[in-house]
Amino acid sequence: MAASLGLPYVPLLSADATTSARFGGVGSFAHPYHLDAHALVPVLLHETARIKVGFQVLLAPVLHPFIWAKYLASLEVMSGGRVLAGFGIGVARPAGVPGAKVAGLDKLGLATRTRGRAADEALEVMTRLWTSEEPFTFEGEHVIARDVAIEPRGLRPGGPELWWAGQSPRGYVRAARFADVLELEWPAVDFVRDVAVPGLAEANAAHGGHATIAALVSAEVLDRTPDPAYVKRRFGRYHPDSVIVGTPAECAAKLRRLADAGVAQVNLNLNRQGGDPLERLHEQLERWAHEVVPLLA
Repeated sequence: MAASLGLPYVPLLSADATTSARFGGVGSFAHPYHLDAHALVPVLLHETARIKVGFQVLLAPVLHPFIWAKYLASLEVMSGGRVLAGFGIGVARPAGVPGAKVAGLDKLGLATRTRGRAADEALEVMTRLWTSEEPFTFEGEHVIARDVAIEPRGLRPGGPELWWAGQSPRGYVRAARFADVLELEWPAVDFVRDVAVPGLAEANAAHGGHATIAALVSAEVLDRTPDPAYVKRRFGRYHPDSVIVGTPAECAAKLRRLADAGVAQVNLNLNRQGGDPLERLHEQLERWAHEVVPLLA
């Protein structure tokens, strides 16, 4: 779960990872693929009234864009406009699996090597379905849609708020063409400032886009400055800039550095991708809300 300080956005749930709880007796937001976020997000929207709830992330090539468009527009209408449509293309090969021979989408009979082009077509059809009052036809290499339209198309003009997760020049172009937000995952401050911000600005200018930048970072507020060994043990594979760990004042200062670099929203991964007990997540939510956020006012 990621809590965003770009309030009122709060949970972003992974569609291909776990988001809850009592399996294996661990009582935590577990990681290894237990509950499907496609089913869980409607429950969260029903149980809440103000926060926006979305996906971190939906893999655009997995389903036909007609299905994505209808599902997300329906959720947005039912929730009063509180849905974030977070999309990406996933990784080429499973992380942490040395010598893995099967690329991610290939397991589903989809070509991982062409997932970017498939995503472009899916996003084009999806966004057209959210904006077109009349049926249209699209004939692509990966997507075919003949005489299609949906109703409702969502509450917001242009459809649900769309996020694109990607850190390459092609990702900037997709965000500029189709998205409201480009999400960078665990980025370093200098990467944001020197690469992502100018890259997205160029793509927005070229394609008439308006996307802003969000950053997904691992985070933990503590009573004192952490020992480097502690940070490495808990968040070792991430760049130090993208791990916001320390006292409330230290966490607030790191958030300001990201904001100064050009990040408009910060999504806090507060339970190490499902690695911590649910009670620890609750404690961290309380501490961030009451000890860090007031320092940002």
